[in-house]
Amino acid sequence: MHGWLILFFATALGLMTPGLTQASDDCTEPLVVGWENWPPYQYIDRLGQLIGLDIELLKAIADAAQCQIHFVEVPWKRHLYELKSGRIHIAMGASHNAERQVYALFSDPYRQETMALIVRTDQKQAYPLARLEDVLQYPFSLGVTLGYHYGDEFNRLKQIPAFAARLQPVPHDQISYWKLLRHRLDGMLADPVTVSQQLKQMQLEDNLLRPLFNLYSNDIHLMFSKESVAAATVERFNRGLQRIRDNGTHARILRNYLPAQDSGPASEPDSVR
Repeated sequence: MHGWLILFFATALGLMTPGLTQASDDCTEPLVVGWENWPPYQYIDRLGQLIGLDIELLKAIADAAQCQIHFVEVPWKRHLYELKSGRIHIAMGASHNAERQVYALFSDPYRQETMALIVRTDQKQAYPLARLEDVLQYPFSLGVTLGYHYGDEFNRLKQIPAFAARLQPVPHDQISYWKLLRHRLDGMLADPVTVSQQLKQMQLEDNLLRPLFNLYSNDIHLMFSKESVAAATVERFNRGLQRIRDNGTHARILRNYLPAQDSGPASEPDSVR
């Protein structure tokens, strides 16, 4: 890595401020939270303000838990690396899986998310696919984002060389959107809720891409670093989450961003990130 990038991450993540990396169980130090451009969950608005469903929910939860938080922008794969090391304390919009449980603690579910196969609208009839493994029947190139978790079926298929050869990993979803629209991909895996939002942010018509089929809908959690966050702090956030559910704040924020979204948790174990 170039020297200036190392300096950037050291400064942004508080690596030069020893007290910032060791969070205590009573929230005496600010907790560092990573984010990346991922509307409508995490993004910068036209006024330059960091907003989004995850941002507002986490702020409300942290306030109810009486904990301070500090946001830093970082790509998701780097985010996971910094969470493992303890230099980032919290990840938003995370799925629970066994690999991450080794280095992370998880909050109670705070929203739901759906994963789908996204294609160009004018190509929906070209691919009569009903499940992910059906892409093996076609010369189908599939965009995925590095560090994202796509579930057990995807992990199983990824072990098949013919399926793995169809994957085009990228560091950010936005790259896959551009590649798909420019016919350099046949499809991508993404949350359908983000599709129209991403296209609008890219100043494109929001009907250019459509889901071909949904893979699943699942629970989403806050993910905490075991290296620098105590289990008692996670429980504080869980109590904060329950408080904002009880006083109606949770449902109000969900309605603001996802009018049709049910505020309850889903029942299946996997999700996109």
